[in-house]
Amino acid sequence: MTSFLILGIIWAQHHAVYGLIRRTDPIFLLINVVFLMWVGFLPFPAHVLGQNLGTSGEQTAMLFYAGTFLIGTVPYNLFWFYASKGGHLLRVDVDPARMALTTRSYMLGPVLYAVDFGLAFVNATASLVVFFLIAVFYAVSPIRQITGSRLLRPVFGITQGR
Repeated sequence: MTSFLILGIIWAQHHAVYGLIRRTDPIFLLINVVFLMWVGFLPFPAHVLGQNLGTSGEQTAMLFYAGTFLIGTVPYNLFWFYASKGGHLLRVDVDPARMALTTRSYMLGPVLYAVDFGLAFVNATASLVVFFLIAVFYAVSPIRQITGSRLLRPVFGITQGR
């Protein structure tokens, strides 16, 4: 069940970004394919983690799981940064301030997942808790405002409508 929630968060973020795209090019599509390959791999480390929670293999399984997400920040950030670089693939009506907010949100990903990966070396349970906190952050992150979430706009200081 948890894996489906994580995949749902990833899908929602990916879908929100695609809502900002006005056109694609072959490089962007290739980056997207690599990202989707990573997404397709996610059930495997989730299964390994689920099989090893509460066993002597828990720490190794959490390292594998956290490491998989750390690696996944590479294609996801490439996906966003390539699309947003100079706005060349984005819709013309995307607000630059909102785009900057999204960029900052995504720049946190590698840092947060690196911390989580490092924590897995020390305490697998704490790493799992941090992992879920990261997931919650991305479930309600600034990209939601860009796509029109009126509920979250005041939280992030966005007062203009779309």
